[in-house]
Amino acid sequence: MAHKTKSQRLRDRQRVTVWFPKVNDLILPDVPPGDRAEARKILGWLDGKFPVQAGTCWKTAQALALVAKDRRVQYVEGVSWNVKRTEAGQYVPTFPHDGECVSSICVCKPLPHAWNVVNGHVVDLQGEFYNWRFPGSEYLHEPLKVYSLEDIPVGGVSGSILQKVWMEEHPGLANPNRAAICQHVFKDASDRLIQRVDSLPEGRREMTAELFYSRVPCRYPLPCISPEPSAQDYVMSLPEMQRRTALSFGRL
Repeated sequence: MAHKTKSQRLRDRQRVTVWFPKVNDLILPDVPPGDRAEARKILGWLDGKFPVQAGTCWKTAQALALVAKDRRVQYVEGVSWNVKRTEAGQYVPTFPHDGECVSSICVCKPLPHAWNVVNGHVVDLQGEFYNWRFPGSEYLHEPLKVYSLEDIPVGGVSGSILQKVWMEEHPGLANPNRAAICQHVFKDASDRLIQRVDSLPEGRREMTAELFYSRVPCRYPLPCISPEPSAQDYVMSLPEMQRRTALSFGRL
């Protein structure tokens, strides 16, 4: 059988909806090079058994923290922004518009997102998955709240924890637009990220643990506004993902 070319393998990757990464598959762009070995050691249990499904950032990041059961692995809600750098070194949206964007929910702006912090550094499995399918993608993150393992409700939450709390505090909404509410809940983080990018000097900003936690109180950031997966897609609930993964590692 003929071997596939690099472009054929890349096309195959772009059709993948569920990824089972091994720790060496992770690029870890937000982890300083000298700290990546330790981050990979902490996540070494992944071993190609943990499912990362496209468009499920909340579920994926919560499950990672719940299954890891490691205080060095935390869950974070905030916003992320798919960006690219110009020749001058400045960040601009990966998907800009010719004119002014009039939509409040658009990929040209930061969008609500969830990821993890591993040993003080951003680890975004959804971003890693997207970059595995479409190499060269770059994301900036702005946290709104960091959750320790004890802060995550038992079994996790379907969607954003912060959005769930907001909706519980504002009952009686008729036909609530969940996407618009999510954008409203994360507006402060979105505004901070835009302001930060606008004020950046040329070159890449390094996200250090000190800078990360200076923006969020430490209690010990494509939202996933995407179509619902079809019946043909690989879909499981967060508790079921946690249960199956834990069984694989003998953690139950």
